[in-house]
Amino acid sequence: MGGYSKAETSKPEVIEFTLSGLGTAVDARDVKKMAGARHVVSATVDEDNMKGTCLGTGKVSVRLNQGETREQIELNFTKNGIAVREAASDPRKRPAMTGPPKEFAKEVQNTKSHKQGFLTTSTPEAYGNSGGYQVQ
Repeated sequence: MGGYSKAETSKPEVIEFTLSGLGTAVDARDVKKMAGARHVVSATVDEDNMKGTCLGTGKVSVRLNQGETREQIELNFTKNGIAVREAASDPRKRPAMTGPPKEFAKEVQNTKSHKQGFLTTSTPEAYGNSGGYQVQ
């Protein structure tokens, strides 16, 4: 029962770090190992598309569990000679586009009446739906 109380008191937090000073042979798996955390959410390394080598920068997201601290993760990278700083979001980027909100499609309950709504016109004679013949 002691494990349940520990889980309730621990508040995991996700932190994203920006890394620089990575070697050319470093890949995402190496970054995960260097973090030394129990749960690495994601790790990416900026690569040169032509050569397939690391450009020296990358990002890593780590979920801190009970007993892990931000300073401990930063120290793990610093021991390997990698400069670490906490990733900051760009305030100029907006997740939502400006403008009117998007209108989503409505669920159609009766397809026959929905289709008839598209076929109705103000002049039924145009399609021969007047209901009678007119001889001239």
